[in-house]
Amino acid sequence: MGKYLSDPPREKAGDSYLKWIQEVEDNDHWDIAYAIHKDFWQQGYGAEMIQGLVEWCHENGGRKITAAVAKENEGSNAVLRKLGFFVEKEGSFKKSCTDIVYEENIYRLDLK
Repeated sequence: MGKYLSDPPREKAGDSYLKWIQEVEDNDHWDIAYAIHKDFWQQGYGAEMIQGLVEWCHENGGRKITAAVAKENEGSNAVLRKLGFFVEKEGSFKKSCTDIVYEENIYRLDLK
C-alpha cells in the first residue's frame, strides 16, 4: 500500500509538514491522496472512496480538489478521469524517504 504516495509516514514527517497538514483544513483548496490494499484493486473501492472525499470536501467548503498521481499508476489515473478530474499540469515527485522519482499528473476538480 502507498507505493505511489509522496507523503511521508506520520512518524517520519517533519514539523513543517505536520504544521502544513493542520493549516490546510482552513482553505477552500483541498489536496487528496489515498491508498487501497492491492487485494482490493479493480473492485470499485477507489471510485467510491474518492467520490466520498469529493462530497465531504464540498460539504465542508472545498471549491477545488487536486490529486497528484504517478503516471504509471494506471488505475488511479483512470478513476480520477472517470470522476471528472482533469490534468491541470504535469511534473515529478520524489517518494519521501527514498530515491524513487515518479513522473506525475496533477489532477484538478472544480466544485460548484
